[in-house]
Amino acid sequence: MIVVTGGSGFIGRKLAKELKAKIASRNNKLFIDLEKPNTLSKLKKFSIIVHSAAKIGYTWLPWFQDFNSFYKTNVKGTENLLRYTNPKYFVFLSTLAVYNSQKLEKIKPRSFYGLTKYLAERKCLEYAKKKNFKLLIIRLPMIYDVEEPKRETYFLLKFSFFLKLLKPILKKKYIRVMERKTCIKRLASLIRKRKTGTVEIKGKMIPLSDFIEILNQKRASLLLKKRREH
Repeated sequence: MIVVTGGSGFIGRKLAKELKAKIASRNNKLFIDLEKPNTLSKLKKFSIIVHSAAKIGYTWLPWFQDFNSFYKTNVKGTENLLRYTNPKYFVFLSTLAVYNSQKLEKIKPRSFYGLTKYLAERKCLEYAKKKNFKLLIIRLPMIYDVEEPKRETYFLLKFSFFLKLLKPILKKKYIRVMERKTCIKRLASLIRKRKTGTVEIKGKMIPLSDFIEILNQKRASLLLKKRREH
């Protein structure tokens, strides 16, 4: 049996549907709270746990956020899940933000989110060795979907007109991105094959200015499609 934590979230919801897995979250019948260990024992019956629940934060304000809230959810919450469950196979969704740049050369987190995700990776490795379960850590790029814009994607779409004025600057800033439907298929494939170790889903590295144009093009196509349907 498979369960996805954070199953009501941007990635978790779609991944759970693709895997035909149970959903565990604060907003579901299978209620869990990573900060309340007494709610986690109900997950002991699941042999496969896909841990997608996390505090994300904003890339634009990498260090001007509350570290403790990131640590409680991403590190302590992950440790609680590892401690109070007994999976045979554990999948941890991490981030490419554990690296110091888009070149992915050196582990040096660029935000509290990246830092706490890396610390959580270490906890996963520790408990996999201690409890002897198979572990897969997947580091993801920025995931987007114009049908459901979230955080950075929402910001870029909302202020795209003004951001065009900064195109010479944004042309020099590179990011790694992947569309959600492509990401979900890749994640599901890795999980079904019971892959282990650390896998980087690198996505496509493009200038931020180009990404803004892609978002606008996809949004225009989506709006045109909806008009035709009506």
